[in-house]
Amino acid sequence: MKHIFRTLIVAFILFSSSQTFAQIDSTFDDDWENESSFSNTKFGGAGGFTPYYLFLDMKELNFFLSRGNVKPFSTNELVMYGGEGYGYIMFLKNVRVGGLGASGNLASEYYDALSGIKREVSLEINFSGVTMGYVFPFSRRLDVALDIMLGGGNVDIVLTRSNKQNFVWHEIWSNYGDPTYSENNYTQKISGNFFTYRYSFNIEYALLDWFGLRCGLGYTAMVSPEWKLDNKYDLNNVPNNISGKGMTLNFGIFAGAFGN
Repeated sequence: MKHIFRTLIVAFILFSSSQTFAQIDSTFDDDWENESSFSNTKFGGAGGFTPYYLFLDMKELNFFLSRGNVKPFSTNELVMYGGEGYGYIMFLKNVRVGGLGASGNLASEYYDALSGIKREVSLEINFSGVTMGYVFPFSRRLDVALDIMLGGGNVDIVLTRSNKQNFVWHEIWSNYGDPTYSENNYTQKISGNFFTYRYSFNIEYALLDWFGLRCGLGYTAMVSPEWKLDNKYDLNNVPNNISGKGMTLNFGIFAGAFGN
């Protein structure tokens, strides 16, 4: 409920901001007919840096971290960094196509003083794909865009357990060939590949003809997972809630040609 309330607040702020920017922008563009703004055609393209805040459901994963004597993740907000580029299709009015990608990670660790074993878990999520969007030009510099992405995504969970901080080359090989050696130092990687789609509502403002900013609200969905252990063994019965799906706040700094 808290996340829904926060999402509604953000959506209200974004909508209010678009109206405020439109009123401010009209004072600088009296020669641009605001009443016929939606009849204007966008052209050009841009690319830039796009960070995201992804709000995850961490309850299921944190349950297994606790069972594994690892400190649960302290936040459900994953900061992701990425990039995006797009260009307008001239034969489809105000339609643009492009591509984007983003990645982020979290880490948790726990040291057991009694056994001397340190346990670490890292979570990395990424997604990328092709994008298509429709842009509503509110004024000469202010646009509201509805965008979708279709592509792929990955969730990597790396489990590390160790009772040492330093290792010796020849000891690694001796222990590897010893059938009686009990290993306390190992790393396992759990990887999930997903079909990913996302949609977003974005407000974009061109500060200059070649430089613009973006803020938006969206949702990222990950479906049809294929899980592997150490990139080669099939892994079954992974809980459905362990994925990279969730609401997103996204921002952007773009450079290009913002024409209409």
